[in-house]
This record gives sequence, structure tokens and C-alpha cells, in this order.
Amino acid sequence: MNYFEHKQYSAQEIRQGIWHIHDATQNNIAGAHEDGSFNNTSSVYVIEDESQVLVIDLGNPYEDNHLREIVNMIAKDRGIQVAITHHHFDHIGALSQFQDCPIYVPKNDPINDVKHQVIIDEGDTIQLDHLCFEVLDAKGHTTGSLAFYERNQGILATGDAFGSSYVWLLFMPDVLNVYQQTLDKILRQLNHAQNILFLCGHRYQQQITTVKGIHPLSPKNPNMDIQYLKDMRVLVDQILDGTAKSHEFQAFGRQDLKAYTYGCAEIDTYLPGHSPIILEEEK
Repeated sequence: MNYFEHKQYSAQEIRQGIWHIHDATQNNIAGAHEDGSFNNTSSVYVIEDESQVLVIDLGNPYEDNHLREIVNMIAKDRGIQVAITHHHFDHIGALSQFQDCPIYVPKNDPINDVKHQVIIDEGDTIQLDHLCFEVLDAKGHTTGSLAFYERNQGILATGDAFGSSYVWLLFMPDVLNVYQQTLDKILRQLNHAQNILFLCGHRYQQQITTVKGIHPLSPKNPNMDIQYLKDMRVLVDQILDGTAKSHEFQAFGRQDLKAYTYGCAEIDTYLPGHSPIILEEEK
């Protein structure tokens, strides 16, 4: 498949007409480095159609125009639309570079200062030339998380809604019950579809190639499929009934978190009866 690098980014065509871009190169790989730093890259996808391209999420923030430059290289003279899965900083970082484009924003994950904003919610569609993405409610990681599903081509763009081998369910109250309902609904909507191409928010975490710095008990999903969501659904029940396997997990200075695993899925969340984490931008 085609591959090229531009500044801090690399772009790879993972299926014909579908590009994965992230802020890693052969000289600045994703994951842990020998100097103790960790490159937590964020995934951007560009999906080509005849006269338009759809950009899904806008990655980590940088004070440059390099993401737009690499998208322009792929789009050439075609129109550019942008769809955002959720409002976390590492998925809207290049927002200022795309203010001349229509930007689809989740109704329940509002984003400020979007010039050509199109509010979307469950049941809406994003229409290109031949491709049509259904907007699915995928709350859990955030209140307003969305997924985008192109049924005919089997493309499912999920952001962080289901993680990229492990999902953070840290930011909503009663999150496991909410997520249980989300998974039930998503699995019905997918209707046992096979050969779905998952476009996850941090693709490096699938460990298509081995990544240093990821917990050794975390699952690997180089060929993610619908079984991943089914394992997530079983895992929610196991956490709720107290039978899930777990290992230590810390984030945001909190000591009351656990990583739970089953099959090819992992859920990182707060202990039952404890409070969610409130991010500064959401206060």
C-alpha cells in the first residue's frame, strides 16, 4: 500500500481510497522511546470519493499547518469535509487548519469556534458522491461520542468510542450501564456484519506491529473485527457482576481505576461506586 511522510506525520493507504494519518514517522515512532518519552499518536483518516474527501478527526494540536498540507496532497483538487467523533483535544487539534471546510460536530459534544459547523446526531447521514456514512450514537467514552458507518463498504470509524484495543470509560457517571446500552444498540445496527474495517482513534494501540510501552496484559487487535465489540459486551457484564479479570491502571493521578480484560477487549474505568473524572475543559 502507498506510504509517505510529511513533517511530523506519516500517511498510509490501508485500503484503496482510505488513508490513515498519524503524528509518527520512522524516526519518531508511536509508543515509548528510549529517552523515556511516549509518543501517543492520534489517528486521522481521509476517505476518498469522486469529487470529495472526508476527513475523520483532526488529531493532536500543533502550531503549524502540516496536517492540512498532507490532506491536500491526498485530496488534490477535490472538496474536503471533516467529521469529528468527539470533542477531546487530541481529536480536534488541527481544527484551525480546516475552518474553510464544512465540519460535522456531535450535537452532545459541542465544540467552540467552528466557522462552518454542521451539527449531527444519531440517525443523520454524511453523504459524499457514492459513499454514505450513517451517524451512530456511541456514548460512553464521552457523552456525545459518535461513530460513522458506511454500510455498503463495511467502514466503521469509531474515534475513541470503543478504544483501539482498550477503551477509557472514565468521564461519565454510571458509565458501564450507559456503555452496555451503547454496545447493544451498535451490535444490532451492525447486524452481525463481517469484514468491517475499524477506523479507530489511536490505531497504533491495535499493535499491528509491536509497540513499546503498552501494558503486556493489554490485548492486541491487528485484525480487529466485530468479535472485539462482542467481547466488550461480555466484559461489561463481568465488571458489573464482579467476575472480570483486572490489572492495575492509573491516570489523572487517580488510584481508584482498574483495567479489565476479556478476550480481545479491555475497559479502563473507575471502581464501582466511585466518581468519574471531570476534565478541565468540561468544568
